[in-house]
Amino acid sequence: MQGTSFTRRSLAKGALWSLPVIAVSSTAPALAASAMPVTMVWSGFGAPGSRLANPATQTVDGVNVTASLARPSGANPSGNWTLNDEGRLKLVSRQFIVGDAAQTVTLDFSAPVSHVSLTIDGIDRSSGLGHLEEVYVPSNSTPFPAFSAGTKVTGSGTSSDPFRAKDDVNGDFTGPEYSVTLTWEEPISSLQIGYRQGVRAALASSPEITISPVTFTPTVTA
Repeated sequence: MQGTSFTRRSLAKGALWSLPVIAVSSTAPALAASAMPVTMVWSGFGAPGSRLANPATQTVDGVNVTASLARPSGANPSGNWTLNDEGRLKLVSRQFIVGDAAQTVTLDFSAPVSHVSLTIDGIDRSSGLGHLEEVYVPSNSTPFPAFSAGTKVTGSGTSSDPFRAKDDVNGDFTGPEYSVTLTWEEPISSLQIGYRQGVRAALASSPEITISPVTFTPTVTA
């Protein structure tokens, strides 16, 4: 009987061919962020000075964005739900009973978006005019994980501890000291901003806040 000899190289080669094939499967993330952030401008919903439709819709980089306002029937003074000359959304408050004029702005996105950021300006108060503006995210809405508030603003942005001015001012003030920037880093499909008065507003007073254009990063299905 003729013998058969094997070298180390032939053994190694045979071992390679005989190794079992292991299938490795990986599940790609359902969502992957696109490379570039975009900006939703309020003028995409309507012209400055005119009251926006309710709801109003525009498309930003393939994402349909719907803006709507929920409010009591009596909380709709002149200039409310309009754009100012700088293209910011304006909310005006005039109330006669404490707590009866809360308004809620909702933004719905047709696809999840991430790195969402907006700034609310004009959060002030005045003992002379009898207004105390309060801004918050409703408890049933997506909470924001980060915010940056001006030096004149206090609170954590919840319904029980809303953003509000630290001290009285003689008028309706705006600027970085009276503003707060909210950020949602993780993907969201909707957000809400609440606005109300913490005290009875004087009849001659129509305090207001404004909301900046909204930046976000669209997401795509991986």
